[in-house]
Amino acid sequence: MATIDLGKIKFNWRGTYAGGTAYVPDDVVYYMDGSVGSSYMCVANTTGNAPSSGGTLHASWQYLAKGQATSPTTTQGDIIVRGASADGRLAIGSAGQFVKVNSGGNGLEYGVVQQNYTNVAIFQYTHNSAFRSYSGEISLSGNPDNVQLQFNQVYDAGDILASSASNYFAVNTTGYYVAQVHWTSHAPSHFRWPYLYNRTNSKAVAAPVTGNAMNSITNIQHTMVCYQNGQGGGSTFGEPYYLETGKDYDWRYTSDGGEGSFGTGTSRLSGAYTGNGSVRQQNVVFRAQLTQMGV
Repeated sequence: MATIDLGKIKFNWRGTYAGGTAYVPDDVVYYMDGSVGSSYMCVANTTGNAPSSGGTLHASWQYLAKGQATSPTTTQGDIIVRGASADGRLAIGSAGQFVKVNSGGNGLEYGVVQQNYTNVAIFQYTHNSAFRSYSGEISLSGNPDNVQLQFNQVYDAGDILASSASNYFAVNTTGYYVAQVHWTSHAPSHFRWPYLYNRTNSKAVAAPVTGNAMNSITNIQHTMVCYQNGQGGGSTFGEPYYLETGKDYDWRYTSDGGEGSFGTGTSRLSGAYTGNGSVRQQNVVFRAQLTQMGV
């Protein structure tokens, strides 16, 4: 009959692994492999062979109970990401940033994600008075030279404006913008259509570089010019501008004079007419649309 040594039925707990200690099968130790603490069972006589390295077991050992790495996170919003050889901490980014692949293509980072988009802000001058031109409404006469144009309403659903007050504005993002302007005029003769002006640096706003990048500014402004010998108005479109954060901008106008007011006594054309369903139809005599172009 076989003889059984009851002392060999159970594992032999040897405590924390020590490199100079000789271990035999069924010895059990605790060992920290990097940040992961686990218990190991010896399966072959061994001395000086750590149970594992970088998560890879030595042939003399097997896991008895594998541990879990200590979390590398320290702050609310941290994310655990895999590094070159171990899990690491990706600290939370700034408001509005996204997690994206880094420039090396081998890890993650927070940053601004560039995409194609268009956001719009609209500036306009509207009034409740009689039917008349913009020049008649704000008494623009003589020979206006780089005069500031007034607006009394702003729509900014695209949140492209950092501020707008006292007939000037600032933008939230540096980059490429396109302007469209409608202008109700009265015989201004020769004129340059309303354009953008940099109040901070006292100069007209220049266009971005041509091509498909449009990510830097030139020293040229592209504005439409016109000759008009009667009452009326018109519109421009597609005027390119490069706007920068931290600058104040406004709309300006230049002509060689002769402007005045036109009008009519027809009540249904007044700026306070409410005959169409009790909705007051205000008269808009200046409207500018500024579109932020994303690339």
